[in-house]
Amino acid sequence: MEVQLLRDIEELIPVLRRYARFLVRDPHHADDLVQDCLGSAVLHVDQVRAETNLRAWLLGIMATRWSDGQCGKGWPEDALEGACASSWSPRRQEHERLIEDLREAFLRLPDSQKLAMICVIFEGLPYDEAAKVLDISVGTAKARVARGREALRRAIAADPLLRTA
Repeated sequence: MEVQLLRDIEELIPVLRRYARFLVRDPHHADDLVQDCLGSAVLHVDQVRAETNLRAWLLGIMATRWSDGQCGKGWPEDALEGACASSWSPRRQEHERLIEDLREAFLRLPDSQKLAMICVIFEGLPYDEAAKVLDISVGTAKARVARGREALRRAIAADPLLRTA
């Protein structure tokens, strides 16, 4: 295995950890998922080509490993807790309520929409890379993100207090 490839993989560990925390309940399980992903990546490193997008490839492995281990367990209720807290600390009660309501609305989305939104919105992957990560077509990735965004908009619009927050 090439030393530079190992360095490139190592640089992506924070991205993998963030993605894993969306997928599992707590940091310890997230770290286990990251380790499982990295172990699988090392075993299949021969699949990496010069044109391979390493981030998309690793996120795809993680999504597959999580999906394989999920076996109908459902989405963890506190999947967004750490992500929201680390990216923005709201000071006003209205903002805290909005975040909580958005979190709940996000958790009600189908898993397919949640995963697509995580890849595109939170990780900033282009649609074509997100589609590769999720093993779906680009059109399907766009549709899932659009449906998820619309569901979140409807959730906010349904509550008059949230429209003014």
